[in-house]
Amino acid sequence: DDISNAGRAIRPSPDDVAFIQFSSGSTSEPKGIVLTHRNIVANARGATLAGRFDERDVSLSWMPLTHDMGLIGMHIYMFANRIENFIMPTELFVRRPLLWTRFASEKRATVLSSPNFGYRHFLKVLGDRRLEGLDLSSVRVLYNGAEPISVELCDEFMARLAPAGL
Repeated sequence: DDISNAGRAIRPSPDDVAFIQFSSGSTSEPKGIVLTHRNIVANARGATLAGRFDERDVSLSWMPLTHDMGLIGMHIYMFANRIENFIMPTELFVRRPLLWTRFASEKRATVLSSPNFGYRHFLKVLGDRRLEGLDLSSVRVLYNGAEPISVELCDEFMARLAPAGL
């Protein structure tokens, strides 16, 4: 009750609730999903193995920490692997999405992620312009977390950014 008092560390058990994550509601009504520490750790281990994450990786995310992929995939998993993690303000991505790849080039990001709408927004703003001065050759993992994933959109994004080394 008194925030001036120091807190105390606790050691949670694997089945203790870590937090309740609300689904986006993109495929049904939003609902609270109870995630235990066991859930988070098991999924972080699986993601680490699948993504081959290590401390040499650098991630860049524009997704808000209120989004499943932003909080869990691009923050908690990166933190769990001691990955240098840059977070671009979501509002900045919405206004100037081309900065996402500029920052990725500058920071030598190895891990990027977006749902379909982010890739589509980026390509719409890019239009017919060419990407000048970008080096995305350090990117080794590029996730899409949409339901369902648009293969055509992913192919278009990859083709448009291929001249930058993606």
